Amino acid sequence: MRKSSPALVSPAVDALVMGGASILLFGACRLAERGAGAAALSSAWDGVAVVVAALNGAHFAATSWRLYRSREAMARFPLTAALVPAAVLAGVAASFAWPLAVAPHFVKLFLLWSPYHYSGQTVGLSVLYARRAGTDYAPLERRALSAFVFGTFLLSVARAEVQLNRFDYLGIAYPSLGLPPWVATAFLAATALAGTAFLALVLRRRAALPALAFVPPAAQLVWFFWGPSSALYYPLVPMFHGAQYLFVSWFLHVQERRQEGAPASAVPLDSARWAGGSLAGYVLLFLALPKLLSAATGTSFLFATAIFTGASSSTTSSSTA
Repeated sequence: MRKSSPALVSPAVDALVMGGASILLFGACRLAERGAGAAALSSAWDGVAVVVAALNGAHFAATSWRLYRSREAMARFPLTAALVPAAVLAGVAASFAWPLAVAPHFVKLFLLWSPYHYSGQTVGLSVLYARRAGTDYAPLERRALSAFVFGTFLLSVARAEVQLNRFDYLGIAYPSLGLPPWVATAFLAATALAGTAFLALVLRRRAALPALAFVPPAAQLVWFFWGPSSALYYPLVPMFHGAQYLFVSWFLHVQERRQEGAPASAVPLDSARWAGGSLAGYVLLFLALPKLLSAATGTSFLFATAIFTGASSSTTSSSTA
């Protein structure tokens, strides 16, 4: 009897969306940066930034919809649905009240939380494909996988935070942690050790893991280990993460509609409505509301966007980390 594929759509499509395309794009970006057309490509990347923002914003909108669409959904994540938004809104209010004293630290927290959330999703996707293949990680295997995945995130943070200069996010300057250089070296060693342990454990297991289970961790390694070295590539990482979530969220939406009795012929229209709703949520959350906040508080649109982006992502991503 032929075993069914663990893929949500097909092995090729899943592999590309779950990180394969991002790995290939890294190679293309590095080649472009070494060529004569790097400057022209860099200027064209301003248009790509719109796509990155829209896709990542749609991912947050889709997350919000799944969290707040019903009382049952909210009951699954009571902390995220109630207490976390209250705490985040307090941070937003403080950021607008004291833009120089509070806002830089609020942005800093958001920028540290985001890649942590990416790591949680990466582990979850790997576990998802293992389970869809009829197997699962042993506790020690999962701990090694988590140590490796979260290690790539911590390594990227440590490498960036050894600098003593200030960084900038949409016009808000925020300080670095000023870590000693040995911290980055320690995280590199720990991440390599965790990755080696994970591979050793996987090679010893009886039931083989599907190839798709390895794609998200491999992609995150590229995102956070090699990715920061490419000025063309690294700003695209939020888009890759958002595409992963939207792909799974779309699949779950289709499955739920089928359970409700919708025919297979309704999938294209349902998918179009779902995509349109996610994009509409992006426009509301990341364009309209920041514009209103900017007008109401007398701050710049970029400042309001930075604060509201941090608030939205910190609130909704708590349910998927």
